[in-house]
Amino acid sequence: MENIVFERNYETTEKDDHATAVFERAFVPGGFMEEFTKKMDAIPKVVVPKDKENYEYLLNRCDDYAKRHHGRIRGVVDYEHWDAHIDLYLRMLEFDDAEDMLMKAGFALSHSNKFDIIIEYFIEHGNYNIFEINEALFAFDQSLLGA
Repeated sequence: MENIVFERNYETTEKDDHATAVFERAFVPGGFMEEFTKKMDAIPKVVVPKDKENYEYLLNRCDDYAKRHHGRIRGVVDYEHWDAHIDLYLRMLEFDDAEDMLMKAGFALSHSNKFDIIIEYFIEHGNYNIFEINEALFAFDQSLLGA
């Protein structure tokens, strides 16, 4: 199969001083973007063939969002390495911290769900070993990652 690259740019060229100030504050060392990057890197990005429809659905939703907010999107499916990712760039994001960003993006973890508590524990301790995470999930009778 041939690799697929989907890319669109809906950015506008208007200068926004408020957006610039928020952007500069977010990129301070140890700031929001550094934390956000760590959290996003913790999310598995491997797509298996049966999940191709889910990827395409998510890509279309992100494309609509980028179009509405004058952002930019780039989605890549690499069949050779079974890797896929979607990069969504928005000019202005106003979030207080990484937790707020994850919550608004739909990735927030609930403290009332065993699965989420286990995943949050491993993220907070910097342990991203899927086998160890699955062992803990199995021990608490939760669904496994990648299953």
